[in-house]
Amino acid sequence: MSTPASQRFSVAETGLRDYDVSAWNGLIAPARVSDDIVGKIHNDVARIAQGKDFIDLLQTQALEVELMRPEVFRAFLLAELAKRPNLVKDSGARLD
Repeated sequence: MSTPASQRFSVAETGLRDYDVSAWNGLIAPARVSDDIVGKIHNDVARIAQGKDFIDLLQTQALEVELMRPEVFRAFLLAELAKRPNLVKDSGARLD
C-alpha cells in the first residue's frame, strides 16, 4: 500500500534538520594492515574504478565513482558512524 502524495513529507518537514543519507560502498581492511598494502589496494581499485568500462557500467545504474584517499575515507566513515546512534533519538520516534 502506498502513501497518498498529500500525506508525504520531506525529511526536513519532519523536523530532522541537516539529515543526509546516501548509499556508498567502500573497502575496509583490518586495523593492522600496513599503509603500503592499503595504498596498493587503493591504487589498484582506483585504476579499475576510473576505467571507461567500469564508469559506463555504473552510469547505466545512475551511479558514479567518487574515489577517496584512504585517510579521507577513514574520516568519512568515522563521521558516518557517529551520525547513526542519534538518528532515531533525534527523530523523536518511539515505540507505543
